[in-house]
Amino acid sequence: MTINNLRGPFIRIEEKNALRIIYYREDGSSAIYIGGKRNWRNNNPGNIGYGNGILVKKLGAIGKAGGFAVFPDYETGRKAIFSVLKKDDFQGRIVSKAIEVWAPKEDGNNTELYKKQVQAWTQIDLTRQVSSLTDDEMEKLVAAIEKKEGTGAGKIIEVSSPGIKKKILDVKKNKENLIIQYLIEGYGWLRKAEAINLVEKDVVDAVIVKRQNGYIFLRSRPDATKVNNLDK
Repeated sequence: MTINNLRGPFIRIEEKNALRIIYYREDGSSAIYIGGKRNWRNNNPGNIGYGNGILVKKLGAIGKAGGFAVFPDYETGRKAIFSVLKKDDFQGRIVSKAIEVWAPKEDGNNTELYKKQVQAWTQIDLTRQVSSLTDDEMEKLVAAIEKKEGTGAGKIIEVSSPGIKKKILDVKKNKENLIIQYLIEGYGWLRKAEAINLVEKDVVDAVIVKRQNGYIFLRSRPDATKVNNLDK
């Protein structure tokens, strides 16, 4: 899923924890990638390592997270797989040896299984030189690497530019008539806790209300119109 082109490319990232990366744009807006697999959060479908940063930066990387390169979008990350495989270090190897470099056993990979699955998915003779692969075969090899590395997606939350707050457009209630979800402009339906978190971060224009019984909910900002309150 690519969303950054709607408001400009991401230019830097910040890894908040093992399951959360924030992508920032030049205008100050950002997107939070939550959960999913590492390569999804990093926009790095091939799990290309960061190394010393020189190569991956040339390929478009904008940061590092978990020891792997972070790319501004999926397309850039996927293109980087082709670029790495076309480097002399890989072109001069047979496919089997190239896989051993890509997924070394010492990093905890089951390299032999990796090779067997790539061969089964591509029908490429692993004793061939990488340099001998046709464009179609190279596409199959990249697709196999991406499949093997996994594509588990998480959730993306868009955050507006500073000073521009999102509005709550609708609510959902449970059988007890208590609000459990909020429809946030630009975010879609969010659970109450997620919506409250965005209000606390000054992203959403609303007021947090806490009743004496401990029940917490959101309200639109007070004005002269009563019917626009969220609980109405």
